[in-house]
Amino acid sequence: MYSSCQLQNRLTPWQAGDSMSVVPKWRCTIKDGKLSINRPDVFEGWLRSQEGKPQELVVKPQRDDKTMSQLAYFHGVICKLLSDYTGYTLNETKGLCKGHFLTTVVRSRLDDKEIAIVPSLADLSKHDMSEFIDNCVMLAAKLGVVIPPPSEIDF
Repeated sequence: MYSSCQLQNRLTPWQAGDSMSVVPKWRCTIKDGKLSINRPDVFEGWLRSQEGKPQELVVKPQRDDKTMSQLAYFHGVICKLLSDYTGYTLNETKGLCKGHFLTTVVRSRLDDKEIAIVPSLADLSKHDMSEFIDNCVMLAAKLGVVIPPPSEIDF
């Protein structure tokens, strides 16, 4: 089983006194109870740069994250063409697509009312993002908006 290993500073960048810092993520495998880091030379160099600083180690299953290409295609092609057609802003178009295809209605335990939950695209897996994109393309087709496939555009 693959895991994603991530070291995070316990201090926020503001507490540490520097501007926004980047927290690297390291891919690894676990075999026979031992952790094997991909690119150990780079990992060890980074560890040396963190000498004496409090750290936090998190080991969790590796996610099949959506790709930057999926996000670029959704925002730059699908939302743009639907926005041009409908007159909604890009942000409104994104919200409408998420509302149509990602919304889950739950009953609140706080007051027993039904609440619509719309996840962030950041929470979608690569597979879920593909399904979302396919649904948006089909919606556009029903409206008469042709969304070219990613292989036929340069974005």
